[in-house]
Amino acid sequence: MASQDKPSGQMLWGGRFAGGLDPLMVQSNESIYLDKVLYKQDILGSIAFARANAKSGIISQDEFSNIESGLRAIVPGVDEDIHTANERRLGEVIGKDVAGKLHTGRSRNEQVATDMCMWLRDEMRKLEGYLSPLGCGALAGNPFGIDRDMMAKELGFEGLLWNSMGGVGDRDFVAEFLQWGSMLMQHISRWAEDLIIYSTAEFGFLADAAEEEPGQPGGTGTPMNELSYKQLKGIGSRFEKDIAESFDYEKSVEMRAARGGTSKSSVLEQIEVLKAMLG
Repeated sequence: MASQDKPSGQMLWGGRFAGGLDPLMVQSNESIYLDKVLYKQDILGSIAFARANAKSGIISQDEFSNIESGLRAIVPGVDEDIHTANERRLGEVIGKDVAGKLHTGRSRNEQVATDMCMWLRDEMRKLEGYLSPLGCGALAGNPFGIDRDMMAKELGFEGLLWNSMGGVGDRDFVAEFLQWGSMLMQHISRWAEDLIIYSTAEFGFLADAAEEEPGQPGGTGTPMNELSYKQLKGIGSRFEKDIAESFDYEKSVEMRAARGGTSKSSVLEQIEVLKAMLG
């Protein structure tokens, strides 16, 4: 059931509501428990934006110094989201009059997008090709002539997102990271399976550190096509003498002569196709 009390004036929205909010909706709207990981990036992004506003004359140098020192000193509390928490704590540290100027010309849209981009970049430690949406405003750009290049350089971005509407709405970098991360894990999983199979006694391609009994193929690194029939029988009693034909690798590979296969002619054709594709 909704509360009868009007929402607090500290809330980002709901100021026009005559009645209270249902606690379930309040809980649903809060993101602090998820986006608190963006704390560091939100602080650095806010400092860069305030510095650019000082350069443009929107705030004085003294006001910027107060904002910067205040942001570096705060510890966020519990709020609707990490951005609100940082800004509110800043007001408690340096006063609301100066702290309120931090958001001049800044949109929450660009702030969230920038924080997410910086956090993902930091998590990956080194990620090439990231561009900065900071300074795009809500969607149409910043009206105060803010220096976006300066902010991008301070925050470690390689360049700018030139279209403001695209910049503030862009989350492709998250989807791309998940896509490439999933693909990488898929390949690593396949490589791991190959290593497991090739290190078994049946293959013995990878040497084992453990001592092996004389005459046993496991851990010797001997290819199976070079094993004697006696050694093959040591692997499994079901091996018959004609099993050696199965380990004629050259014959097995050259049999796969269809396009895309493993024969020498097929591989050479694939190389030529790739060269043509690459121009």
